[in-house]
Amino acid sequence: MRSKKTIWQLILLVILVCATIVLVFLGNQIFDSIKSHPRVTPSSEKVNLETTLSQGTNLNVNKIDSKKQASLEKLVEDLNEDKFFGAYLAVKNEKLVLATRFGVANAKIGNVFRLNSPFVIGDLQTLYNNAMLLKLVQDSKIDLDEDVRSYLPELKMERKITVRDLLFNKVSVFVKSKYLNEFETPDFLRKIKKSNSKDSVLANDFIKGKIISKVDNMTYADAFESLITEKMGLTNSRVITSNSLWTNDVLSYKYMIENKLPVQKDEIDIKTIQNSNYTIRMSLSDLALSTNKMLKSSYLNKKMAKLYKKSMPSSYKQSNGYLLSTSKSGQYIKIKTDSSGKNMLIVASNFPNKKMLLNTLLKRLQVIVY
Repeated sequence: MRSKKTIWQLILLVILVCATIVLVFLGNQIFDSIKSHPRVTPSSEKVNLETTLSQGTNLNVNKIDSKKQASLEKLVEDLNEDKFFGAYLAVKNEKLVLATRFGVANAKIGNVFRLNSPFVIGDLQTLYNNAMLLKLVQDSKIDLDEDVRSYLPELKMERKITVRDLLFNKVSVFVKSKYLNEFETPDFLRKIKKSNSKDSVLANDFIKGKIISKVDNMTYADAFESLITEKMGLTNSRVITSNSLWTNDVLSYKYMIENKLPVQKDEIDIKTIQNSNYTIRMSLSDLALSTNKMLKSSYLNKKMAKLYKKSMPSSYKQSNGYLLSTSKSGQYIKIKTDSSGKNMLIVASNFPNKKMLLNTLLKRLQVIVY
Protein backbone atom coordinates (compact mmCIF):
# COMPACT_ATOMS: atom_id res chain seq x y z
CA MET A 1 0.00 0.00 0.00
CA ARG A 2 2.80 2.36 0.88
CA SER A 3 4.53 1.76 -2.50
CA LYS A 4 1.28 2.53 -4.43
CA LYS A 5 0.82 5.72 -2.43
CA THR A 6 4.38 6.73 -3.23
CA ILE A 7 3.81 6.10 -6.94
CA TRP A 8 0.67 8.29 -6.95
CA GLN A 9 2.58 11.04 -5.15
CA LEU A 10 5.31 10.91 -7.78
CA ILE A 11 2.74 11.09 -10.59
CA LEU A 12 1.08 14.14 -9.00
CA LEU A 13 4.46 15.79 -8.56
CA VAL A 14 5.32 15.22 -12.21
CA ILE A 15 1.95 16.70 -13.26
CA LEU A 16 2.51 19.77 -11.10
CA VAL A 17 6.01 20.29 -12.49
CA CYS A 18 4.75 19.95 -16.09
CA ALA A 19 1.89 22.36 -15.41
CA THR A 20 4.29 24.88 -13.93
CA ILE A 21 6.57 24.65 -16.97
CA VAL A 22 3.62 25.15 -19.34
CA LEU A 23 2.34 28.17 -17.39
CA VAL A 24 5.80 29.77 -17.32
CA PHE A 25 6.16 29.18 -21.07
CA LEU A 26 2.75 30.69 -21.85
CA GLY A 27 3.43 33.63 -19.55
CA ASN A 28 6.68 34.41 -21.36
CA GLN A 29 4.88 34.21 -24.72
CA ILE A 30 2.20 36.66 -23.58
CA PHE A 31 4.81 39.01 -22.11
CA ASP A 32 6.85 38.93 -25.33
CA SER A 33 3.70 39.61 -27.34
CA ILE A 34 2.85 42.65 -25.23
CA LYS A 35 6.39 43.98 -25.58
CA SER A 36 6.38 43.64 -29.36
CA HIS A 37 2.81 45.03 -29.77
CA PRO A 38 2.41 48.14 -27.61
CA ARG A 39 -1.16 49.19 -26.78
CA VAL A 40 -2.78 51.22 -29.51
CA THR A 41 -5.11 53.92 -28.25
CA PRO A 42 -8.44 53.75 -30.06
CA SER A 43 -9.23 56.83 -32.15
CA SER A 44 -12.17 57.61 -29.87
CA GLU A 45 -9.72 58.15 -27.00
CA LYS A 46 -7.60 60.68 -28.87
CA VAL A 47 -7.91 64.14 -27.41
CA ASN A 48 -8.73 66.65 -30.15
CA LEU A 49 -10.71 69.84 -30.49
CA GLU A 50 -13.99 68.06 -31.17
CA THR A 51 -13.51 65.95 -28.02
CA THR A 52 -12.67 68.86 -25.72
CA LEU A 53 -15.55 70.97 -27.05
CA SER A 54 -18.03 68.16 -26.42
CA GLN A 55 -17.06 67.65 -22.77
CA GLY A 56 -19.43 70.34 -21.50
CA THR A 57 -21.26 73.55 -22.30
CA ASN A 58 -20.09 75.81 -19.47
CA LEU A 59 -17.63 78.58 -20.24
CA ASN A 60 -15.46 77.90 -17.21
CA VAL A 61 -12.31 76.32 -18.66
CA ASN A 62 -8.87 77.37 -17.46
CA LYS A 63 -5.85 75.31 -18.51
CA ILE A 64 -3.48 78.24 -18.85
CA ASP A 65 0.16 77.88 -17.78
CA SER A 66 0.65 78.74 -14.10
CA LYS A 67 3.14 81.46 -15.08
CA LYS A 68 0.35 83.31 -16.92
CA GLN A 69 -2.35 82.98 -14.24
CA ALA A 70 -1.58 86.37 -12.71
CA SER A 71 -2.03 88.08 -16.10
CA LEU A 72 -5.28 86.19 -16.64
CA GLU A 73 -6.60 87.20 -13.21
CA LYS A 74 -5.77 90.84 -14.00
CA LEU A 75 -7.65 90.60 -17.30
CA VAL A 76 -10.73 89.13 -15.61
CA GLU A 77 -10.55 91.85 -12.97
CA ASP A 78 -10.44 94.54 -15.69
CA LEU A 79 -13.35 92.97 -17.59
CA ASN A 80 -15.48 92.91 -14.46
CA GLU A 81 -14.54 96.49 -13.62
CA ASP A 82 -15.37 97.64 -17.17
CA LYS A 83 -18.72 95.79 -17.03
CA PHE A 84 -17.84 93.82 -20.14
CA PHE A 85 -20.64 91.64 -21.51
CA GLY A 86 -19.69 88.70 -23.71
CA ALA A 87 -17.60 85.55 -23.81
CA TYR A 88 -14.32 84.20 -25.13
CA LEU A 89 -12.56 80.93 -25.72
CA ALA A 90 -9.02 79.93 -26.65
CA VAL A 91 -7.80 76.90 -28.59
CA LYS A 92 -4.15 75.85 -28.40
CA ASN A 93 -2.80 72.92 -30.42
CA GLU A 94 -6.41 71.89 -31.16
CA LYS A 95 -7.40 71.75 -27.48
CA LEU A 96 -9.75 74.05 -25.61
CA VAL A 97 -7.60 75.72 -22.95
CA LEU A 98 -9.65 78.71 -21.88
CA ALA A 99 -13.33 79.71 -21.85
CA THR A 100 -14.99 82.45 -19.80
CA ARG A 101 -18.22 84.47 -19.82
CA PHE A 102 -19.48 87.83 -18.53
CA GLY A 103 -23.08 89.01 -18.45
CA VAL A 104 -25.95 87.11 -20.06
CA ALA A 105 -26.98 85.82 -23.46
CA ASN A 106 -30.66 86.42 -22.73
CA ALA A 107 -31.58 88.86 -19.97
CA LYS A 108 -35.30 88.00 -20.14
CA ILE A 109 -34.80 84.49 -18.80
CA GLY A 110 -31.36 84.94 -17.26
CA ASN A 111 -29.52 82.60 -19.66
CA VAL A 112 -25.77 82.98 -19.37
CA PHE A 113 -23.40 82.55 -22.32
CA ARG A 114 -22.47 78.93 -22.96
CA LEU A 115 -20.35 77.10 -25.50
CA ASN A 116 -23.58 76.09 -27.24
CA SER A 117 -25.22 79.56 -27.29
CA PRO A 118 -25.95 80.39 -30.97
CA PHE A 119 -24.81 83.85 -32.11
CA VAL A 120 -25.81 85.59 -35.34
CA ILE A 121 -22.63 85.17 -37.41
CA GLY A 122 -23.40 87.98 -39.88
CA ASP A 123 -21.16 88.22 -42.94
CA LEU A 124 -19.07 85.26 -41.77
CA GLN A 125 -21.83 83.41 -43.63
CA THR A 126 -19.82 84.14 -46.80
CA LEU A 127 -17.13 81.73 -45.61
CA TYR A 128 -19.66 78.91 -45.21
CA ASN A 129 -21.20 79.61 -48.62
CA ASN A 130 -17.73 79.39 -50.16
CA ALA A 131 -17.02 76.15 -48.31
CA MET A 132 -20.31 74.61 -49.49
CA LEU A 133 -19.65 75.63 -53.09
CA LEU A 134 -16.19 74.08 -52.99
CA LYS A 135 -17.57 70.92 -51.39
CA LEU A 136 -19.92 70.60 -54.37
CA VAL A 137 -17.04 71.31 -56.78
CA GLN A 138 -15.05 68.58 -55.01
CA ASP A 139 -18.01 66.22 -55.50
CA SER A 140 -18.12 67.12 -59.23
CA LYS A 141 -21.58 68.69 -58.90
CA ILE A 142 -20.40 72.20 -59.80
CA ASP A 143 -17.83 73.49 -62.32
CA LEU A 144 -15.98 76.58 -61.17
CA ASP A 145 -15.71 77.93 -64.71
CA GLU A 146 -19.35 77.38 -65.63
CA ASP A 147 -21.65 80.35 -66.22
CA VAL A 148 -23.90 80.73 -63.18
CA ARG A 149 -26.86 80.99 -65.59
CA SER A 150 -26.33 77.31 -66.40
CA TYR A 151 -27.42 76.54 -62.84
CA LEU A 152 -29.83 79.47 -62.52
CA PRO A 153 -31.46 80.20 -65.90
CA GLU A 154 -33.85 82.65 -64.21
CA LEU A 155 -30.90 84.97 -63.54
CA LYS A 156 -30.93 87.81 -66.06
CA MET A 157 -27.37 89.05 -66.51
CA GLU A 158 -25.99 90.95 -69.50
CA ARG A 159 -22.70 89.05 -69.47
CA LYS A 160 -21.24 85.77 -68.34
CA ILE A 161 -20.46 85.42 -64.64
CA THR A 162 -18.74 82.19 -63.56
CA VAL A 163 -18.90 80.43 -60.22
CA ARG A 164 -15.20 81.26 -59.89
CA ASP A 165 -16.00 84.98 -60.33
CA LEU A 166 -18.42 84.76 -57.42
CA LEU A 167 -16.07 82.72 -55.26
CA PHE A 168 -13.13 85.11 -55.65
CA ASN A 169 -15.16 88.35 -55.49
CA LYS A 170 -14.38 89.34 -59.08
CA VAL A 171 -17.90 90.64 -59.65
CA SER A 172 -20.62 92.37 -57.63
CA VAL A 173 -24.38 92.12 -58.14
CA PHE A 174 -27.18 93.70 -56.15
CA VAL A 175 -30.80 93.35 -55.09
CA LYS A 176 -33.16 95.80 -53.41
CA SER A 177 -33.65 95.18 -49.68
CA LYS A 178 -37.43 94.98 -50.08
CA TYR A 179 -37.06 91.75 -52.07
CA LEU A 180 -35.01 89.85 -49.49
CA ASN A 181 -38.05 88.12 -48.01
CA GLU A 182 -38.66 86.56 -51.44
CA PHE A 183 -35.39 84.60 -51.44
CA GLU A 184 -37.08 81.18 -51.68
CA THR A 185 -39.42 82.27 -54.51
CA PRO A 186 -38.72 81.69 -58.25
CA ASP A 187 -38.99 85.44 -59.00
CA PHE A 188 -36.19 86.45 -56.63
CA LEU A 189 -33.38 85.84 -59.16
CA ARG A 190 -35.06 88.06 -61.76
CA LYS A 191 -34.69 91.00 -59.38
CA ILE A 192 -30.90 90.75 -59.08
CA LYS A 193 -29.10 93.48 -61.04
CA LYS A 194 -25.54 94.34 -61.93
CA SER A 195 -26.02 97.99 -60.99
CA ASN A 196 -26.09 99.29 -57.44
CA SER A 197 -29.05 101.52 -56.64
CA LYS A 198 -30.61 103.10 -53.61
CA ASP A 199 -31.72 100.63 -50.92
CA SER A 200 -29.80 97.78 -52.59
CA VAL A 201 -27.59 95.20 -50.90
CA LEU A 202 -24.82 93.00 -52.28
CA ALA A 203 -26.39 89.84 -53.72
CA ASN A 204 -23.33 87.66 -54.37
CA ASP A 205 -24.08 85.37 -51.44
CA PHE A 206 -27.70 85.06 -52.50
CA ILE A 207 -26.58 83.70 -55.86
CA LYS A 208 -24.17 81.30 -54.12
CA GLY A 209 -27.01 80.14 -51.90
CA LYS A 210 -29.32 79.66 -54.89
CA ILE A 211 -26.70 77.59 -56.75
CA ILE A 212 -26.12 75.41 -53.66
CA SER A 213 -29.88 74.88 -53.28
CA LYS A 214 -30.45 74.16 -56.97
CA VAL A 215 -27.60 71.67 -57.33
CA ASP A 216 -28.62 69.73 -54.22
CA ASN A 217 -32.34 70.15 -54.99
CA MET A 218 -33.27 71.38 -51.51
CA THR A 219 -33.83 74.61 -49.63
CA TYR A 220 -30.82 76.62 -48.55
CA ALA A 221 -31.52 75.76 -44.90
CA ASP A 222 -31.59 72.03 -45.70
CA ALA A 223 -28.44 72.30 -47.83
CA PHE A 224 -26.64 74.02 -44.94
CA GLU A 225 -27.80 71.28 -42.59
CA SER A 226 -26.56 68.58 -44.98
CA LEU A 227 -23.29 70.14 -46.16
CA ILE A 228 -22.13 71.96 -43.04
CA THR A 229 -23.90 70.87 -39.86
CA GLU A 230 -23.93 67.13 -40.52
CA LYS A 231 -20.62 66.76 -42.36
CA MET A 232 -18.74 68.78 -39.74
CA GLY A 233 -20.46 67.26 -36.73
CA LEU A 234 -21.85 70.60 -35.50
CA THR A 235 -24.57 70.67 -32.86
CA ASN A 236 -25.85 74.24 -32.51
CA SER A 237 -25.89 75.81 -35.97
CA ARG A 238 -28.80 76.60 -38.25
CA VAL A 239 -30.22 78.86 -40.93
CA ILE A 240 -32.89 81.12 -39.45
CA THR A 241 -36.17 80.48 -41.28
CA SER A 242 -38.72 82.01 -38.91
CA ASN A 243 -38.97 84.74 -36.29
CA SER A 244 -39.10 82.23 -33.44
CA LEU A 245 -36.14 82.05 -31.08
CA TRP A 246 -34.54 79.02 -29.49
CA THR A 247 -34.15 79.00 -25.72
CA ASN A 248 -30.36 79.21 -25.88
CA ASP A 249 -30.21 81.87 -28.65
CA VAL A 250 -28.14 84.96 -27.93
CA LEU A 251 -30.19 88.18 -27.91
CA SER A 252 -28.83 91.66 -28.70
CA TYR A 253 -28.81 94.81 -26.57
CA LYS A 254 -28.32 98.51 -27.19
CA TYR A 255 -25.88 100.50 -25.09
CA MET A 256 -27.70 101.63 -21.95
CA ILE A 257 -26.61 103.18 -18.67
CA GLU A 258 -28.53 102.67 -15.44
CA ASN A 259 -27.26 103.93 -12.08
CA LYS A 260 -24.07 104.97 -13.89
CA LEU A 261 -23.38 101.39 -15.04
CA PRO A 262 -23.87 99.64 -18.42
CA VAL A 263 -26.80 97.21 -18.36
CA GLN A 264 -28.18 94.58 -20.73
CA LYS A 265 -31.74 95.84 -20.75
CA ASP A 266 -32.65 97.62 -23.99
CA GLU A 267 -33.16 94.65 -26.33
CA ILE A 268 -32.71 94.99 -30.11
CA ASP A 269 -35.51 93.36 -32.10
CA ILE A 270 -33.83 90.88 -34.45
CA LYS A 271 -36.79 88.53 -34.88
CA THR A 272 -37.12 89.43 -38.57
CA ILE A 273 -33.52 88.49 -39.33
CA GLN A 274 -34.72 85.73 -41.67
CA ASN A 275 -35.55 88.51 -44.16
CA SER A 276 -31.99 89.89 -44.13
CA ASN A 277 -28.97 88.90 -46.21
CA TYR A 278 -27.27 87.06 -43.32
CA THR A 279 -29.34 84.34 -41.70
CA ILE A 280 -27.09 81.87 -39.86
CA ARG A 281 -26.79 81.30 -36.12
CA MET A 282 -23.82 79.37 -34.80
CA SER A 283 -22.49 78.63 -31.31
CA LEU A 284 -18.95 79.46 -30.18
CA SER A 285 -18.03 75.77 -30.09
CA ASP A 286 -19.36 75.25 -33.64
CA LEU A 287 -17.51 78.34 -34.86
CA ALA A 288 -14.27 76.97 -33.41
CA LEU A 289 -14.78 73.46 -34.76
CA SER A 290 -15.89 74.49 -38.25
CA THR A 291 -13.08 77.06 -38.63
CA ASN A 292 -10.59 74.39 -37.58
CA LYS A 293 -11.97 71.83 -40.05
CA MET A 294 -12.16 74.23 -43.00
CA LEU A 295 -8.59 75.43 -42.54
CA LYS A 296 -6.82 72.13 -41.87
CA SER A 297 -8.22 70.23 -44.89
CA SER A 298 -10.40 67.79 -42.97
CA TYR A 299 -13.64 69.09 -44.49
CA LEU A 300 -12.28 69.83 -47.97
CA ASN A 301 -9.41 68.08 -49.73
CA LYS A 302 -6.09 69.94 -49.97
CA LYS A 303 -6.81 71.45 -53.37
CA MET A 304 -10.23 72.76 -52.35
CA ALA A 305 -8.95 73.94 -48.95
CA LYS A 306 -6.32 75.99 -50.76
CA LEU A 307 -9.03 77.59 -52.91
CA TYR A 308 -11.13 78.18 -49.79
CA LYS A 309 -8.31 80.15 -48.17
CA LYS A 310 -7.81 82.10 -51.40
CA SER A 311 -11.52 82.96 -51.49
CA MET A 312 -11.46 84.69 -48.10
CA PRO A 313 -12.02 88.45 -48.25
CA SER A 314 -8.70 90.29 -48.21
CA SER A 315 -9.76 92.14 -45.06
CA TYR A 316 -9.63 88.82 -43.16
CA LYS A 317 -6.10 87.91 -44.20
CA GLN A 318 -3.06 88.61 -42.03
CA SER A 319 0.61 87.68 -42.37
CA ASN A 320 0.36 84.92 -39.76
CA GLY A 321 -3.21 83.73 -40.31
CA TYR A 322 -6.66 85.32 -40.33
CA LEU A 323 -8.73 87.77 -38.34
CA LEU A 324 -12.40 87.08 -39.05
CA SER A 325 -14.79 89.76 -37.91
CA THR A 326 -18.50 90.58 -38.00
CA SER A 327 -20.87 93.03 -36.33
CA LYS A 328 -24.43 92.43 -37.50
CA SER A 329 -27.77 92.57 -35.70
CA GLY A 330 -26.16 93.88 -32.51
CA GLN A 331 -23.83 90.89 -32.17
CA TYR A 332 -20.06 91.11 -32.44
CA ILE A 333 -17.64 88.29 -33.17
CA LYS A 334 -13.91 88.21 -33.81
CA ILE A 335 -11.89 85.07 -34.57
CA LYS A 336 -8.10 85.23 -34.56
CA THR A 337 -6.60 82.04 -36.00
CA ASP A 338 -3.39 80.76 -37.53
CA SER A 339 -3.48 79.43 -41.10
CA SER A 340 -3.89 75.83 -39.90
CA GLY A 341 -6.82 76.47 -37.55
CA LYS A 342 -4.99 74.71 -34.71
CA ASN A 343 -4.57 77.84 -32.59
CA MET A 344 -7.50 80.17 -32.26
CA LEU A 345 -9.08 82.89 -30.15
CA ILE A 346 -12.78 83.73 -30.35
CA VAL A 347 -14.34 86.72 -28.61
CA ALA A 348 -18.04 87.52 -28.90
CA SER A 349 -20.54 89.93 -27.42
CA ASN A 350 -24.19 90.98 -27.69
CA PHE A 351 -23.56 94.47 -26.31
CA PRO A 352 -21.53 97.45 -27.67
CA ASN A 353 -18.86 97.45 -24.94
CA LYS A 354 -17.12 100.81 -24.89
CA LYS A 355 -14.33 100.34 -22.36
CA MET A 356 -12.93 96.92 -23.24
CA LEU A 357 -13.05 96.68 -27.03
CA LEU A 358 -12.94 93.24 -28.65
CA ASN A 359 -9.66 94.03 -30.43
CA THR A 360 -8.06 94.98 -27.12
CA LEU A 361 -9.39 91.80 -25.52
CA LEU A 362 -7.97 89.70 -28.36
CA LYS A 363 -4.50 91.22 -27.97
CA ARG A 364 -4.41 90.64 -24.23
CA LEU A 365 -5.64 87.06 -24.60
CA GLN A 366 -3.02 86.35 -27.25
CA VAL A 367 -0.23 87.32 -24.84
CA ILE A 368 -1.71 85.15 -22.09
CA VAL A 369 -2.52 82.03 -24.14
CA TYR A 370 0.43 81.85 -26.53
